[in-house]
Amino acid sequence: MKKVLFLNGGKQFAHSDGRYNTTLHEAGMALLDHAGFDVQQTFIDGGYNVAEEVQKFLWADVIIWQMPGWWMGAPWT
Repeated sequence: MKKVLFLNGGKQFAHSDGRYNTTLHEAGMALLDHAGFDVQQTFIDGGYNVAEEVQKFLWADVIIWQMPGWWMGAPWT
């Protein structure tokens, strides 16, 4: 069984509350969970513990980062 780490890189600001990225993140997690993959997740904008995230990266076979596509790069967090 593959172990998948989902990173939700969506940001909440101004007129956007990150619903689009959260919807895609949740759909991906549900799909792979239903298919029998072992999944973990992190909502980056909600804060995180660096030591715990290092362990998640070491655990994961696959890392999927859902983030806004219009930023021309990764969000600063």
